[in-house]
Amino acid sequence: MLGESNVLKNREFHICFVTPENVGVSNASIGVKSGILNNLKYNPKLTAQELATKLNKAKRTIERNIKELREKGIISRIDSDKTGYWKINN
Repeated sequence: MLGESNVLKNREFHICFVTPENVGVSNASIGVKSGILNNLKYNPKLTAQELATKLNKAKRTIERNIKELREKGIISRIDSDKTGYWKINN
């Protein structure tokens, strides 16, 4: 290898641009969040467990994403955990 002239063939170069609002956010996480929002739009009384079943994800994953959506002010909980519902803020 050393001292030899090696030519790289069939190589591709990929450039990925990252916008500031997406830094540290994986595509999978974005997909889970959009799945949560889509489901809550049609049934705002869904629980984390029901969302996990519908999206085929762990309940903890759903809870973590709901927490992030709440912290960003995208969704909020109206009334109690047992009898309340989710509101998607505009």
